Amino acid sequence: MRYFLSILLLAFSLLVQAKNDLLRQKIKGLAKTITEMEYNAAGDSLKWKTIARYNDTGNLIDYCTYSAKGALLSRAVYIYNDTSGSFIEERRFKADSSLIVKVTYAFDDRGNKIEEHNFDVSGKEFMKVLSKFDIKGNRTVKDSYNEFGILFLKANSKFDPQGREISINEYDSHHGLKFEIGYEYTASDANGNWTQRTTLKNEEPFAITKREIVY
Repeated sequence: MRYFLSILLLAFSLLVQAKNDLLRQKIKGLAKTITEMEYNAAGDSLKWKTIARYNDTGNLIDYCTYSAKGALLSRAVYIYNDTSGSFIEERRFKADSSLIVKVTYAFDDRGNKIEEHNFDVSGKEFMKVLSKFDIKGNRTVKDSYNEFGILFLKANSKFDPQGREISINEYDSHHGLKFEIGYEYTASDANGNWTQRTTLKNEEPFAITKREIVY
């Protein structure tokens, strides 16, 4: 019996360690790059583009944001331990490569990012994000705190059976509803990952996002 329990614990430990960024994003398959392009509600004017690159273990290497004209706006890089491969730090840069933010995360025993700590270039923490997840690994609560530890933004999310986020309600520090955001998914690729969705803001069409995934 003890041997059986030890095998189960080992398997669970390996499962937690194996939960990479692609799994956290509910991506099916080992993606190399994911490009997202956000257009206006009519879908005829590009607003911005992001490109995320992943390593062979499914974790983020870098994440770049570009303007509609293709100019680099910002870049985030992700640092991992050379031996264990575990996450160390995220570093965010301006277009001119100057560092603006360092981010560290804390994970629960299922590999979910439950804490996010943001530091400026002087090393002072200016924002903390605490998250809660359901048993399927969906982030249902995201609470943001300022440098004084005061809650200034609260977001509650709901998901469909496929694990796709379908709504976000954002509240201020007094729990007053600020925005109600909804997502409608209209296209998927052969792996079952969405490739197009419509964003609704307070029930009105706000944007169309197209996604290209290279495996």
